[in-house]
Order: sequence, then C-alpha cells, then structure tokens
Amino acid sequence: MHPIKHFLTITNHRHKVIAHCFRAGIFFQGLMHDLSKYSPTEFIPGARYYQGNRSPNEAEREAAGYSMAWMHHKGRNRHHFEYWTDYNPVTRQIEPVKMPVRYVKEMFCDRVAASKTYNGKNYTDSDPYNYFMKGKVRRVIHPETSKLIEDLLYMLKTKGEDETFAYIRGLKEEEKRPVDSRGISRRTTFTVLAVAIIAASAGVGVYSAVDSVVGNSGMVENADTPDTADTVMTPDALMIPETKDEPEPQEPPEPETPDYVIHEYEKIPDKYEIKVKHVTQRDKLLTGCELISTKTVLEYWGKKDINVEKMIKLMEQDKLRVTSDGVWYGRSPSQAFIGDPHQLSGFGCYPPVIKDMVDEFKFNDIITADTTGMTLGELCEEYVIQDIPPLIWATDCMVEPTDGDRWKLVGERGVITNETFVWPLNEHCLVLTGYDKDYYYLCDPLDYREVVKYDKKLVEKRYNQLGQMSLVVRLDRSRELD
Repeated sequence: MHPIKHFLTITNHRHKVIAHCFRAGIFFQGLMHDLSKYSPTEFIPGARYYQGNRSPNEAEREAAGYSMAWMHHKGRNRHHFEYWTDYNPVTRQIEPVKMPVRYVKEMFCDRVAASKTYNGKNYTDSDPYNYFMKGKVRRVIHPETSKLIEDLLYMLKTKGEDETFAYIRGLKEEEKRPVDSRGISRRTTFTVLAVAIIAASAGVGVYSAVDSVVGNSGMVENADTPDTADTVMTPDALMIPETKDEPEPQEPPEPETPDYVIHEYEKIPDKYEIKVKHVTQRDKLLTGCELISTKTVLEYWGKKDINVEKMIKLMEQDKLRVTSDGVWYGRSPSQAFIGDPHQLSGFGCYPPVIKDMVDEFKFNDIITADTTGMTLGELCEEYVIQDIPPLIWATDCMVEPTDGDRWKLVGERGVITNETFVWPLNEHCLVLTGYDKDYYYLCDPLDYREVVKYDKKLVEKRYNQLGQMSLVVRLDRSRELD
C-alpha cells in the first residue's frame, strides 16, 4: 500500500488539470475534476496498486482481470469518452456518443496533465498526442469526438500551449443547451462551487504539507533516446549509350526525349525544395494518408479534379475477418487497403496498391513506379532535384513504430496460410518535397503546415524501419511534345 504516494500523485495531477482548465476557460470543471478519486472505492485500490509511472488501474486489471476503481471513475466523470456510450435502438448495440465540447476541453486538459505527471522533466508537447495515437485503432470513441481531441493534441504538438489554449477558449458548443444540462439549480451550482473552492484550497494545504514530509519520490521519469540507423547512399551508375562507327559522316541523330525534364548539375545541390500544395486528410478521411498523399502529388501534376471517393472505388480493399476459433485473417497491405479509410479502425496499404489504383485512372500522361528499396538520398538525387516528389512510408510525427494488430495472411483461393502479418502502429505516408544539410522536407497530410522538417537521420531511421517503401507518381513530360 502506498497511500501517501498515491495521494500526492492524484493531487499533483488534479492541480495541473485545474491550472489547464483555467487557461481553457472551464475553471469550474477544473475544480470538480477527479474528486471521485478521493472516494474509498477509487482511493483504496489506487493506493494498493500504486505504480508511479503508470495508472494503478492497469495493475488492478492485471491482478483481478478488471478494475473496479476505473469502472467507478468512468461512470462519474464526463471528461472520459468511455462515459459517453449508450444503447442504440436501431443497431441494438452499445455505441459511442458524441461528447459535448466542454467535456472534450476537460479531456484535453486531463491528458496533458497526465503526461506531465508521469513523464516529469522529460515531458514534451508531443507526448499527449503520441500517447493518444498509440491506442487510436482500438479506441471506441465517436469519430467526431476523436477528430476534435486529436486535432487539439496535434495543435499542442505543433503550435504549443499558448496558441492551443487560446483556440480552445474560443470553441463553442454546436447547439445551445439548458442553463445546466445536469439539471441542478443555480443556487445548488453556487453552493457546489463554493464547496469545491474550499476543498481545492484544503487540498493544496494538505498536499503541500505531505509533500514537504515525503518529497516527490513517487514520481518516475523515463527517457527514450532512439538509436540512429546508418544509411548507405549509393548513386546510380551513369548509363553511356553504345555508339557505332558509320562508313560516312552523317548528321547527328536527334536526341531521345526524356520522359521528364532533366536538370543538369555539376554536383548535387546542398539544398533543394519542391513547392507542393498541401492537402489535408483531417476533413476527408480518418485514415488513408496514402490516398491523400497521392492526391497531393496528382494535384501537383495538374490533376485538380481528382475525387477521393473515386480513388477509394478504384483501390483494392479488404477487411479483416475472424474464424470460429478466434483467428483473425486477411490480405497483405501490399495487396489491398486493409479496412475502411473513413473509419478510425482502418489500417492502410503499401505502394503496390496505390500504384494499381493510380493506373486504374488510365491517365495518358502519368507514369507510376514502385521505387521501394531506394534510399532517401537516392530518391532525392534521382527525383526530387528533377522536381518529382516521391511518396514515402515512415511514421506519424516520426515516432517509433510499434507492433499493432496481427492477422494470418490469405493465400491463393482464399486459403489461410501460416504466415502472420503484424501491422506497424504509427505507419504514415508522406510526400518527400526537399532536403538540406540537416533536414528532409515533407508534405504531411495530418499536419497543419505546408511543409514539415525532420532531422535527416531520424527520417532515414523510420523510413528504413518501414522497409524503405516508396512510390513515384509523375508526369510523362515526353507527351507534351506529341
């Protein structure tokens, strides 16, 4: 039992949430936040299964198979999306319900505070977003709620706290509700507010007193320093055309017209960037970064009328199925897009699927080439400096890929094989648009910015971890002379 350490942890977390809620414009919700954690039903298991570097609910589940404290907590705190589920009389299933915006705001404050509490001095503004994305596939949450909290966490990662909290304060509910949706009078609200202020003040005093005695020994700090993989840069050998002696002098033959314009360089430029218009997937697809990155490249080549839904129809798709023995099976992402790109449960696909999809459009001036196996340096030398932006497969925000769902692969005639495929969590498709001495420039369909820059060694490591998968979709410029 660690009652003092647990008290310090939850109180420290609560005070962080109160401060965040004040910045988010929901001060009253901050005062009421997580008060149920001090009830015997939640506090006793929390002290018994105290971890320090993760929630005690996890340890309680491992020991008992479930967490009574969590079930009590989620049923009394509306900032948890798990609270917002209900029976659908049409489908006759328990389904997620869209959360009111004010509780999404509190959920944001809670997630940021939790990351700060558990990560300590190693905390960065990327931590809440990265943690959210790790469980995105398995999370049962209303799609609109998921999109909103993901957008807020991503804004925190890319723009920082000041701009994000300013944006949150301006968020409004989509429809007006009664003065108090919980059905309590203004007098009762005032009374609860007064009690909450007193309790919060008392909590500060108790917390400070206990903290001065035992210190912050319960805080665990973790650091993750990824290794950097070496990347071999091997330029292509120059192909010298074979010549034959002629019996008599003749006019030199007309040079062959290349299928794309070749810029002549005495040496590879130290810096190069292609101006590509950014296309976001945030208002189009919940998953399916491969499709939006492809749309970005096609629009760069002048195909402005490409419709995402038509792309999906032309793309090979498959979904996972389960046997009576509980074994999941399906095709490889190299054969089909796994899942539905409109849903959070969608997975993705690899270069051959996108190549076949683009070819199905039957453009008479677009060429596709699966360039998997080329290094990023080779892609830059071969294509980027020729104003051709390749698609590359890496990870979202260049975070470490981890093992996700796995399934048995289906072979010929639908026969389930013994080969198991493991989906790499955080898999992401981006457009490589440039480089300099230290960074690669990327067009990211999940980012707000036109161009994002990541350290070269980090991008190379993630790209290599995903199998050096890349695809070139380019204009056949020789057609322009026909």
